[in-house]
Amino acid sequence: MDFFVLVFFSVEFIVRLWSSDCISHYRGWKGKLRFIRSPFRLIDIFIIYSTAVVLFFDDKSVLVSTSLRGIRFLQVFQVLKLDHRFSPWRMMASVVWDQKEHLAITTYMGSLALLTISFLVYFLEKEINPAFNSLASSLWWGVETLCTVGYGDMYPITPFGRLLSCICSIIGVSIFALPAGILGTGLALKVRLYYVKDP
Repeated sequence: MDFFVLVFFSVEFIVRLWSSDCISHYRGWKGKLRFIRSPFRLIDIFIIYSTAVVLFFDDKSVLVSTSLRGIRFLQVFQVLKLDHRFSPWRMMASVVWDQKEHLAITTYMGSLALLTISFLVYFLEKEINPAFNSLASSLWWGVETLCTVGYGDMYPITPFGRLLSCICSIIGVSIFALPAGILGTGLALKVRLYYVKDP
């Protein structure tokens, strides 16, 4: 995998360096230096260099290999290039900011449902079910049920507890559908505002 990463990033960097002539700002050897001195290119060079050194010293020096493996966490900075190249991330952030009140209402409704159902299940199950021995454990059950994860580590055994569990699951699906609709509508309005021109 390390060898594949090294070859892939090296080839990609060389191709980008070669094709940078398409932009007049990067033409000639001074332009190439300008291209390489960009912060994102320096991150690319560091990743390629550290990967090559780790592969070379992998069996030769445990100390060098271990230290460079720790440094190579900077590979995650490749993700920063997404924000640099794709402006839709900024648009999505502006949609979240514009819809913050609606999202806050949805979060409040979810929190209220979580606390209410967890509280009720705790009082229904605490005498019979040893898994629900505290309100905190009941809240844990409520979170995993409301999020429809359902690890199965604890579950109600009384009929009313199971009924509340069903209600909690249905509320969870409904509450998670609300932010999707809010963000989808907000994004559609934002795209229409910026990209669709009136005739």
